[in-house]
Amino acid sequence: MTFKASIVTLYPEMFPGSLGVSLAGNALSEGKWELQTVALRNFGEGKHKRVDDTPAGGGAGMVLRADVLANAIDSIGEDPRPRLLMSPRGKPLTQERVHELAAGEGVVIVCGRFEGLDQRVIDKRGLEEVSIGDYVLSGGEPAALVMLDAIVRLLPGVMGNDESGTHESFENGLLEHPQYTRPLDFEGEKIPEVLTSGNHGKVAAWRQDKSVELTKERRPDLIEPEQVSAAKIMSMSDQDLAKLTQLEESLWIAETRYDDEYMNEIFADDFIEIGKSGQVYARKEMFFGGFVDQVIDCELPLPELKIKTLSSEVYQVTYKSRLQRNGEIELAYRSSLWKRTGGGRWELIFHQGTPTDD
Repeated sequence: MTFKASIVTLYPEMFPGSLGVSLAGNALSEGKWELQTVALRNFGEGKHKRVDDTPAGGGAGMVLRADVLANAIDSIGEDPRPRLLMSPRGKPLTQERVHELAAGEGVVIVCGRFEGLDQRVIDKRGLEEVSIGDYVLSGGEPAALVMLDAIVRLLPGVMGNDESGTHESFENGLLEHPQYTRPLDFEGEKIPEVLTSGNHGKVAAWRQDKSVELTKERRPDLIEPEQVSAAKIMSMSDQDLAKLTQLEESLWIAETRYDDEYMNEIFADDFIEIGKSGQVYARKEMFFGGFVDQVIDCELPLPELKIKTLSSEVYQVTYKSRLQRNGEIELAYRSSLWKRTGGGRWELIFHQGTPTDD
């Protein structure tokens, strides 16, 4: 199945535009996705192919006609693809929605112009209004290009390394951590020492900590409300809550999970795990010889994550894991017990997985 995007627009010459170069452009030429434009003017009324009229009730500007738009949309034919209308009054586009769209057969995108569309065609043709931000553009075409760029890069085989997008902003509910590369010293400022240490676990932990810091500073609205309320109920500091969440997620990030030095600092001496198969594992069975190029395809942030106080030192973390393995989705309810030591460190003392089909 090839992902197909059909665009209803007054200006088909605006496509593929930026989608014709770089990753999206290469993928388009290689047939990894298809682009169709439907020229709205071809369905206009009269000698001048008119597509708009004055707004009912009066007012400035013009409104795209329902009959003209309906005919253009209908020309595409009936198919299961979602019909999206780029609109500043639409539901904000999120990375979660982008993933949903990328997993489908494609999209039909209607690009508005002037003062908008006749509401009746929105209702009658089941258009889902989508916004890329709280501002107004001259038309829906630039917004469509932005949305398609976000979708196409997630299609299979488009990014050279399928892991490239897993640590970016919004992929785990947080903003991306700062990035560095050569030279080691730039105008007196050096790359943080931890990033050149070769310790994958410490690198992953540093990146997670920086992501949390940046998110709290710049986008506090991205912090999960249930996590905030949980922190208040437990009288946990935001820092402790973020740290415990980061530690649990590190169990599902290959760079940390397969870093024996990092995990040695996490597992308590008497750690026990009951796997989702029912098998019991001891601490010594939790090490795998170090990280090379392993991949753990687990959804982050962890769905339905909750933290509960069991005592002044012990906390329970529960959530649902959604793991993709060999093309199959494996679901399980998870429960971990974490203990805060006298030195302020956290130790994992117990973990259990229970399979579920929900």
